[in-house]
Amino acid sequence: MNKNQNLLKKYGLKALLIVTIPLLSVFISLFLYFKITAPEGSAILHQYFFGNGEDLELQSDYLPHSPVIVKALKKMRIGQDKKIAFYQKEDWRLSYALNPFH
Repeated sequence: MNKNQNLLKKYGLKALLIVTIPLLSVFISLFLYFKITAPEGSAILHQYFFGNGEDLELQSDYLPHSPVIVKALKKMRIGQDKKIAFYQKEDWRLSYALNPFH
């Protein structure tokens, strides 16, 4: 066994733990934070990391209360289709449901 293999064997696990533990703690913290503030985004992240490939159906309870959607609906006629763009700061919860990685 050469010197490099010895070093890898000796310090490899420590290095892996030094990298893995902070990443895991950040992920768990974000997951718990979004579970409270943006449950739709949290469900998407959970499906992404731990899902089994099945389709994810989100509850739409929040959509009628979203300030972005309410504002857009006030400007629309009945039966009208419209694409809506918004800044994330206008509705964090909706933005995380649409793109949890942003």
